[in-house]
Amino acid sequence: MSGRDDLSGRKLFVQFSDEAPPPSSLSTSLSCTSTTAQVVIPGLSIIEGFVSPAEEAALIRAVDAQPFEESIQRRVQHYGFAFRYDTRDVDIQSPLGPMPGFCTSVVATLAAVRPDIAPPNQITVNEYMAGQGIAPHVDTPGVFTEYIASLSLGCDIVMDFRLVSNPQIVKHVHLKRGSMCLMVGEARYLWKHGIAYRKHDLVQGIVLERGRRLSLTLRRVVLGGCDDVQTVESVQKPSAVELEHVHGVYDSIASHFSHTRHHPWPLVATFLEALAPGSLVADVGCGNGKYLGVNNQLMMIGSDRSIPLLTVCAKRAHEVFGCDGLAVPLRTGGQIYLVAWAFEQDELSKRKFESQDVMVEWKLQQKYIDVNEPVPAHVQMDNDRKWAVYQRYCHVYKDLELEMLVRQVPGLVVAKVEMMRSNWCLTIQRV
Repeated sequence: MSGRDDLSGRKLFVQFSDEAPPPSSLSTSLSCTSTTAQVVIPGLSIIEGFVSPAEEAALIRAVDAQPFEESIQRRVQHYGFAFRYDTRDVDIQSPLGPMPGFCTSVVATLAAVRPDIAPPNQITVNEYMAGQGIAPHVDTPGVFTEYIASLSLGCDIVMDFRLVSNPQIVKHVHLKRGSMCLMVGEARYLWKHGIAYRKHDLVQGIVLERGRRLSLTLRRVVLGGCDDVQTVESVQKPSAVELEHVHGVYDSIASHFSHTRHHPWPLVATFLEALAPGSLVADVGCGNGKYLGVNNQLMMIGSDRSIPLLTVCAKRAHEVFGCDGLAVPLRTGGQIYLVAWAFEQDELSKRKFESQDVMVEWKLQQKYIDVNEPVPAHVQMDNDRKWAVYQRYCHVYKDLELEMLVRQVPGLVVAKVEMMRSNWCLTIQRV
C-alpha cells in the first residue's frame, strides 16, 4: 500500500485465490448424447421424419406469418388456449378460438401414429434462437392430459431429460428437425425435460451449431376437472385393489405359496442355461427364488416387493433385495425374459377366464395362517376345511397385448414370443 493515503482505520483483508483452470475445448465442455445412450425412458418416443422438408418449410412460413408474443425471454404464439407462465396453467374460461389451419396435417399425422390419445386442443409455438433454452420442467399435471408432443422445425437440438426422483440420472436426446418428440406416462410425469442455454450441441462426438428453431408443443387441456388425470404421484402409486389383493395377499400366503412353487419352468430354465458363464442376471419379482439356482455359472440376484417371500429366498442363501418392480435400481441393458399369465388358456388347463381382470382364489391352509396378523376383510374362513380363502387380483394378457406394450418402449425389440403352460413368454432384446 506504499504511496497510498491512510485507510482511516478501515481493515484491509488480503487473501490468496486459486488459479482459474484453462478454458476447455468446446467439445469437452458439452455433454454428448452418446454418454447417456444406455438410459431408457419408458413412454418417450422420437418419431423422425414426422413432417417432410416441404411440410416443414410450409409450417415455418405459416408460423412466421402470425404475430409473436414477446412477454418472456423468447417469442411465443398460443392457439386454443393461452398458456399462463406465472401460474403454469391455462384459463379454460377464455379460449382463443379454433386450432390453426396450418396444424391440421400435424394433428392428423399424430392421430394416425397414436390413435389411442385424444387430439390436442392447445398449441404453443416457441422460437429458440442460438443460445436460448428452457429450464427443466414437467408440464403441469391436472392442467394437461397424459401426453406432451413437441415438433422441431428449422434446426436440430439436444433435449435433456432428468429423473424427478433422482436428477443425477439424465438422458441427452437428439431431436432432428422435422421430428416429433412424444412424452407419455413416465416420460410425461416422472422426467423433467429442458434445453440447455448454449449455442452448440454435441451429438455422437460431432459438434453441431445451433440456429433458429421453432418448437410446436401440442397438448390437450383438461376441461372437465382433473379427477381422472394422472399426476406425478399417481403414476406409480398402487391402487387400493393392488395393495389389498396383490401385495397384501402375497405377503400373507408367502410360506404356503413357496411350498407350491418348486420346479423351474422349462422355457425359463432353457433361457438361463443358454446365457454365457459369468453373466449378471436380475430376477425381478423372484418370488421364492426358484430360478436363482438354475445355472450356477451365472451371477444372479433377485428382487421382490414381498418381504416374506424374500425371507424364504434368504433362508436358501440367495442374494436378494426388496424393491418395487416399477423402480428397480439396476443398470439397464442386455436381454429380458418376461413371463405373464395368458387369457388364452391351453387345452390342459382347468381354468377359463371370462374377463382379463379377475380375482383368483388362493386357499391358505390353517397351519400357514399367522394368528398374530389381522385377516383382511375380503378373506373368507372355512372352518370345516380349516383354510382361509384369499382373493388374488390378476390381469391376464390376450394374444399380442403384452407384445404391443413392450414395443411402445423405445430401445426394446421383441425377439421371440412363446406360450408355456398358459403363460406368454417373451424374449426381449435391448438395441
